[in-house]
Amino acid sequence: MRPQDKNRILIPMIMHNYETARKKYGLTGTKLRILERLDKYNLTPITAKFTYKRGVFNNEQVYPILQMSKKIDGKYAKGLETEFKRFIAMGVLNRNVTPSVQVDMYWHLFILNTREYRKFCKIVLGRFKEHVPSSAESKTSKKRLNDLYNDYMNTMEMHECLFGKPSPDFWQV
Repeated sequence: MRPQDKNRILIPMIMHNYETARKKYGLTGTKLRILERLDKYNLTPITAKFTYKRGVFNNEQVYPILQMSKKIDGKYAKGLETEFKRFIAMGVLNRNVTPSVQVDMYWHLFILNTREYRKFCKIVLGRFKEHVPSSAESKTSKKRLNDLYNDYMNTMEMHECLFGKPSPDFWQV
């Protein structure tokens, strides 16, 4: 398969730089197959929960995003789904990534849908992916806060390198 064909596999995530992913982040055949499964996985049932239907939101996850972005509609929810997939893709390539608040809230909503999340982990990643809160269960030492900051900056750098400049609609830049 030619590199440009591999780029087509990742269309919804719009990976701009396959060669950088391969060289800098070790995009191997195994990781590529994970990204292919991620790309194909249908998250519509989760994403639909971010839109206002019949007067109901899942406020625990949606309200913080609504406060930050001042909007949630189908287009925004679909963009958030794409950014979640990009975050997972970056995590496949590098373990030291940290989600934005919005992406983290999407992840939380997904985890609350336990069966679907378990299925996603098994099909896409081949294992269960733990979500470890950064502040509630870890020491808030200066070193830990510095590590979180460095991981987030690493995430921003990876995002720009692989997918283009992160959107301020979904990432605090």
